[in-house]
Amino acid sequence: MDLLREKALSTRVLILLEIATGRHSRLASIAEQIGITKQAVSDYIKKMRDDDLVRVVDGEYRATVQGIQFMHRHLLDLKQFLDDTLAKLNIVESDTALAGNAIARGDTLGLFMEDGVLTADESLEDAYTVALMVEYCARIHHQARAIGEPEILPDEEIDRLSRKIDDYGQ
Repeated sequence: MDLLREKALSTRVLILLEIATGRHSRLASIAEQIGITKQAVSDYIKKMRDDDLVRVVDGEYRATVQGIQFMHRHLLDLKQFLDDTLAKLNIVESDTALAGNAIARGDTLGLFMEDGVLTADESLEDAYTVALMVEYCARIHHQARAIGEPEILPDEEIDRLSRKIDDYGQ
């Protein structure tokens, strides 16, 4: 990603962006906007005029068609680089989690994600336990499907069996 590695290139793109989006008749205003010295802007503008990226029209600095194309090409390369990089980071802004217990707004939680399944509970350890339970249930469901379509129990039956397990041995 040349735009991030080469200071001269990134400065040229910043100058073009400033010229294309603002009205500048003085080097000092460009320098102030992008945070470099007036002398540095002068040096860059001289080279950019030689490369036909910038010209002066009616006393104002203007980007040429080649300058706009140059800026667009490098900004689009930067956008593609950022899109690819963010995709590799797997940043999740919002998702649904499987909770081990009832969760209320404002609760502090432990979150755990594995294989695309996000689990939540009162602590990271508990969220991990929920993830193990989800994985175990998924494995049983997969094995059951090997011999036919499993019957999904109604909530009432699950509650009844849960109470029975809780009372077992008491």
